[in-house]
Amino acid sequence: MDEISNLPFDMQSKLLRVLQENEIRVIGSNQTIKVDVRIIAASSPPLRDLVDQKKFREDLYYRLHVYPIQVPTLNERKEDISLLANHFLNRFAKEQNKKIESFNLPVIKYLQSRYWEGNIRELENFIERIVTLTPEKKKTIDTKNIPKEYMNEYKKLTAGEPLRPLTKPLKKSIEEYEKELITKVLADNGWNQSKAARSLKISERAMRYRMEKLGIRKP
Repeated sequence: MDEISNLPFDMQSKLLRVLQENEIRVIGSNQTIKVDVRIIAASSPPLRDLVDQKKFREDLYYRLHVYPIQVPTLNERKEDISLLANHFLNRFAKEQNKKIESFNLPVIKYLQSRYWEGNIRELENFIERIVTLTPEKKKTIDTKNIPKEYMNEYKKLTAGEPLRPLTKPLKKSIEEYEKELITKVLADNGWNQSKAARSLKISERAMRYRMEKLGIRKP
């Protein structure tokens, strides 16, 4: 069940009854039918936050929250952006019969620096647009192919950033900075995970996931 957060309140109560009683009743019928199903539900906004806002039933939330799987956003795994971008590049170049083979380094750095509010879907649409705007015989996408409305953002994100050799892998550097930042925010909030999560504008579940992944423990 994708985007279960959009389920109307009256339907939430009906789904809860199905999960509790393991039975359904077809519309217009008085006969109940026993069912044996496993529900896999997904939601973009954290359901816990919606429960706190009275927009999602708390009893249904606990029925669904048996084995939570936290999927990090694209912005939480910057190391995947170049892999995904090249995958989409190859796919759209093939679909459009173009000879494009790669991005140059400044474009890759830009893709890794910007904030992807729409996650992978936004990145996919962005790459498709760039491929569409790139001449048919060109083999490498450079900054000239970035759509005009993104150029101001590109200049801000890349301003004053000379290319320096990495002293350690990018993923390692990002994880170290993230661990340092989260640890500081937790300490500033008395190690209250809810308050720290609000300060960082992430869900409490995402906070717990990052703490476990990065090995952050209260002293």
